[in-house]
Amino acid sequence: MSSTQPERTFRPFLTEGVDLGSSFKMPDYAVVEKQARRALQAMKEPDPHDCLGMDQSGNPIGMLHPAMAHNLMFSELFRFSYFCRIEDVPPEIYPSVIWALERFICALLEAPEVQLRSCHHILPHQKGFTMIHALHVMVLISRHKLASHYLSPEMDRPHEALRIIKLSLAAVEKFRKDHPRSQQPGEKRVQWVDNPGLYSQYVAALARSRTDDLEAKKCLNLLLDGAPNSKNLPGYDGLLVVVSSRLYLARVLRRLGEHDEAKSHEHWLISWFKKNPVRIPEYFVKQWFSTDMDPKTDPVFVGLGGKTWLAERVSTYRSSQRQRAHCGKCERGEPIVKLSRCAGCQYVQYCSKECQKSHWPDHKSLCKERSMALKIAEAAGSKEETKLALDWIKWRDSNQPCNKECLVHALGIHSDPSRGRTHIVVKEIGRTPPALAKDPLDNYHIISMGVFPIASIYREIEYFMMLEDGGGPAFIKEIFDNVKEGMNPCLDMMFGTSVQAFINMSVHSQTHATIGAYDPKWRRLVNRVGPPPKDLSLATLSRIYKRY
Repeated sequence: MSSTQPERTFRPFLTEGVDLGSSFKMPDYAVVEKQARRALQAMKEPDPHDCLGMDQSGNPIGMLHPAMAHNLMFSELFRFSYFCRIEDVPPEIYPSVIWALERFICALLEAPEVQLRSCHHILPHQKGFTMIHALHVMVLISRHKLASHYLSPEMDRPHEALRIIKLSLAAVEKFRKDHPRSQQPGEKRVQWVDNPGLYSQYVAALARSRTDDLEAKKCLNLLLDGAPNSKNLPGYDGLLVVVSSRLYLARVLRRLGEHDEAKSHEHWLISWFKKNPVRIPEYFVKQWFSTDMDPKTDPVFVGLGGKTWLAERVSTYRSSQRQRAHCGKCERGEPIVKLSRCAGCQYVQYCSKECQKSHWPDHKSLCKERSMALKIAEAAGSKEETKLALDWIKWRDSNQPCNKECLVHALGIHSDPSRGRTHIVVKEIGRTPPALAKDPLDNYHIISMGVFPIASIYREIEYFMMLEDGGGPAFIKEIFDNVKEGMNPCLDMMFGTSVQAFINMSVHSQTHATIGAYDPKWRRLVNRVGPPPKDLSLATLSRIYKRY
C-alpha cells in the first residue's frame, strides 16, 4: 500500500440529499491505511466470538456479535468505507474496504439492537419504524458502495456485484410489503421508475456478467423508457443512466446478433460523446471503456478514435454550453427532457412553463442583469465593439474550469464549505490575441487571480460593480439570499481594461459529483491558452483599483 499522501482529499457521500454538515470530518487516512493492512490478516483468521461489549456508561451488553467486534477493532476503516465517496477510495485498499462493508452489513442485519445503539449506528431518537427505516437505508447504501467497488475496473467482478444488487432489490420489495406506510395508498411502484439509480446498477452488472442477455435487453429497455418519467433522476444522474444504458444495450444487442438495432444506439453514443467529450467524469468513462469490451473492436470506442480520443478529450465552447444545459428549476436535462431558453436572458433553460414560472423569483435578478448586458452589447456601436461585448458575455457565462471547478479548488470548499460565504475569488481578465484564440473559450484569459475575505475588499467591489459607497455588503447579501439551503456558493469577481466587471456565483452541493477531489495543481487548468495566472495579492489589487 502507498504511504499517506497529504494532498489527497476524501469526500464524504452517502446519497443525494443527505447533508452530513460542515463539521463532519472524514477519518485520518494514515489510520485508515494501518487498519486496512491489519484487516488483510483479520480476513484469514476465525471470527472473534469472545469479546465482551459495554455501553457508553460501562454497562455490559453481552458478547459482541463478531461483526460488531470487527467494527470496534477497525472503527476508522469501517467509517471510511461507509462514508467515503466511491470514486475517491484508493484501489490499493479495495480488498479491505470491501471486507469492511460486508462486515458492516452483517452487523446491521444481525447484531442486537443494544450493540448497534452503543456504537451510534442507531441514534437515540430512532425507534419503531424510524429505526427500521434507518437500518434499511444504511444497508442499501453499504450494498451500493460494495457493488460499485466490485464493478470498478480494478476489481471487475460483475458476478459478485450482481449478487449484492439482487439482495438490495429484494430488500426494497420486502420493505415495501412489510411497511405499506412507506408509499401512498393504491400506489403502484416499479423499480426502473421509482429507484432508477439502483436499477441502473443492476442492469449494468447483469449486462457485464453476460449471464442472461435476453433479460438484460428487456431490463435496459425498461430503464430507458422509464427514465424520462422518473422524479428521482436529477439532470446529472439522469444523463448517466441514459448514456450507460444505451452503451450496455448496444453491447448486449451485438451479442444477441441484433446488429441493426445495436447500430442505432452506437451512432447515438458516438455523436453524443463527440459533442460532449468531457461531460461524463473520468471515473465512469474509465469503467465503461475498460471493462466488458474489446478496445480493438468495440464499435463505439473505435468510432470515437479509441485510446487517442480517450487521452485527448478537451472542452470547447459548444460542449461547455451543452454541459450546463439543464432545467433551471428541476435540474433535469437533455436527453431526458427537451429544453427551451428564457426569452429574456437567453441563458437559463427550462423543461416546461411550470418550471419557468416557479423559478422566476430566484431567476429574476439574473435575468434582468443579463438582459441588460445583452442590450448594452448590441448597442455598443460598431460591429467590432458589439462582437467584443458579446464575446465577453459568452466567456464569462461559459461552463469551463476557470468559472467552475477551479473556484472550488481556490476557495477550499472541499475542506471548509463555509468559505464560499466568507471569501471571494478575484480574477483580472485579459483579451487573448485573435491568432491564439481557436475557440470562443480562448477569447479571454486570466492574467492574475487571488482569494480574499469578502469583507476586506468591499471598496473594490463597490468600485468595479459601480455601486454606491457602502453598498457592497447589501449587494453581496442579495446574491447569497438566492442560494438554496444545503448548497455551497462560490463567488468570483472578474474585471479588466477591455471588459465590463462582473460577479459570478456558482453553487455546488457538498454531496454532488460536480465537486471533484482536490487538485493541488488546479492553476494549470485555469487558462486554455498561455501560462497559468499570476498570484493576485491584496496590495496589488489595491494598486490596480487606484489605477482604474
